[in-house]
Amino acid sequence: MLGYGAREVAASSDPVYGCKWNGATVNGPQGFHCWGLDAGDFSITGNSVCMDTYLSVTQEYIDYCETNGYPTKVFFTTGPVDLYYDNGEAGYQGYIKHEYIRDYVKADSTRILFDYADILCYNDDGSINTATWNGHTFPLITSANLNPVYVGHISSVGALRLGKALWWMLARISGWDGN
Repeated sequence: MLGYGAREVAASSDPVYGCKWNGATVNGPQGFHCWGLDAGDFSITGNSVCMDTYLSVTQEYIDYCETNGYPTKVFFTTGPVDLYYDNGEAGYQGYIKHEYIRDYVKADSTRILFDYADILCYNDDGSINTATWNGHTFPLITSANLNPVYVGHISSVGALRLGKALWWMLARISGWDGN
């Protein structure tokens, strides 16, 4: 299981992105370690579990359902954008991971994405909240969607916004045309 909760941070920075991977795998093959994007990040994280693990096992389940004729819709999702209020390096590496998921989903028009992270980065007026770390600007949760923290990294406003987005997505999957 990949997580953002109690987290570990890599000892060295990724040579491509310049940040230290963090997060945690719970009961992973190598134990409790941070995780990167792909198998090449093992040397940095000490963890064979990575973002590609999440993408591949989810895709395997989609393929399994399709092969066996199960009328199932499986969707990918991005994660929290507060990272315990960290708008620095941890926020930036989280953004990289979210972009990695988005790019994977965009590569196949049959894949579905529930973009949890994106939904929570917008204010009511449609403007996006951002932070900057080491010259990189990235989206971060808005104060309305974060405070006061109600449950699971978000406020009641953020929970309502996510609930509405999930309802809309599931209605579209069920055949609603959006009108």
